[in-house]
Amino acid sequence: MQQQPRVKRWKTLILLLIISLFSLLLWGCSIKSEVLKDRLVVPIENDIKTFNPILINDAYSGIAISFTLTGLVTENAITKNLDPELAEKWEFQQDGKQLIFTLRPDLKWSDGQPLTADDVLFTFNDIIFNEKIPSGSRDVLRIGRSQTLPKVQKLDDRRISFFMSEPFAPALRTIGGIGILPKHIFAPTLTERPSDQKLQFLETWTLATPVEKLVGNGPYLIQEYRPSERIIYKPNPYYWKKGTPYIDKFVIQIVESPDTALLRFRSGDLDMYRLRGEDYQLLKRFEKRDRYKIYNAGPATGQAFIMFNLNKGRDPKTNQPFVDPIKSKWFNDVSFRRAVAYAINREAMITNLSRGLAQTQNSPISIPSPYFLPPEKGLKVYDYQPEKSKKILIQAGYKYEAEQLLDPQGNPVRFTLMAPTGGRVAMGAQIKNDL
Repeated sequence: MQQQPRVKRWKTLILLLIISLFSLLLWGCSIKSEVLKDRLVVPIENDIKTFNPILINDAYSGIAISFTLTGLVTENAITKNLDPELAEKWEFQQDGKQLIFTLRPDLKWSDGQPLTADDVLFTFNDIIFNEKIPSGSRDVLRIGRSQTLPKVQKLDDRRISFFMSEPFAPALRTIGGIGILPKHIFAPTLTERPSDQKLQFLETWTLATPVEKLVGNGPYLIQEYRPSERIIYKPNPYYWKKGTPYIDKFVIQIVESPDTALLRFRSGDLDMYRLRGEDYQLLKRFEKRDRYKIYNAGPATGQAFIMFNLNKGRDPKTNQPFVDPIKSKWFNDVSFRRAVAYAINREAMITNLSRGLAQTQNSPISIPSPYFLPPEKGLKVYDYQPEKSKKILIQAGYKYEAEQLLDPQGNPVRFTLMAPTGGRVAMGAQIKNDL
């Protein structure tokens, strides 16, 4: 009696798949013949969370907004050096403690309003440095042991000064890389709501905001956003670099499954695909026949990593700790984290998951970065040494009983590892196996 419905469900599923397949093929054929000449379609693995650049806490929202908002400088995609962007030049004075940017003349926002030093001053003093607004950018701009923030001053309509308490090596990259915000849009949002005394800014440019109300200074504007489907961009007519962007229509397709992304790339639905190690042999075999090109761009600017929640704070509403105090004690123990680092077999991960197309990384600084310190020049490495991992734990007071790790207070050591969809799930499974 239970077999019959199951067969019916499978028939229904197969029918839906066939319809979907033909819809995709027909859509692809019609688009290719008419408008794909000036259109680039690329995938990302997850949907975005916000349009507000200051409130971004995920990589995918950052990627989406990076095409619409730029900073004073930009990183050259080929050389990784810094190039002028909204600023045409910069100079350090007072023994490296003062950084002065000069904006390009006649800059405009996408709505035609002038972009001046007032926007830069507002972005830093009123938004980034505003303690009522949660922003990771504020923390990376704290300088030295005093953790002071730069003093930002407008010199004239095109020049802005950043004065630091001491020379700060990352100043140009960190200050210059922050996206500048339109003062005429965000200044009215810095008032508190009577209901909860929270700034209206915190509810500005959510995903519910009509895209035509988003104002930018980058090469593109968001023309259309369909949740969990796609983001379509169009050129910003007021972008300072005339004649760009070269591609009129740019589309980010949200494809959570790497397997689905591969199928859509091979069917011509996607123009680019970041292949996984297990994809290489298949894609290389059909490279000439299917008329695509595989490029080895070397190590990426990002990295796969795990991190522990070190938050010792409490929820102000319930007064309960955000993290179980027992687990928090493990996570905040440097010996515990070092032991975990030695217990992960990264070489096996590279072989099994990336088919050799990856490198181990022992630094939060990306390998292509000019600031990366390689192991041969003194970078401390954490190679796979499970016995050393156990030794570190035992010296820290942990112990093993029947293959179960106990902390110094006798609590079983168990915690949850969360991973986004895609290839990170397989990495998480191997990390679980190693630990």
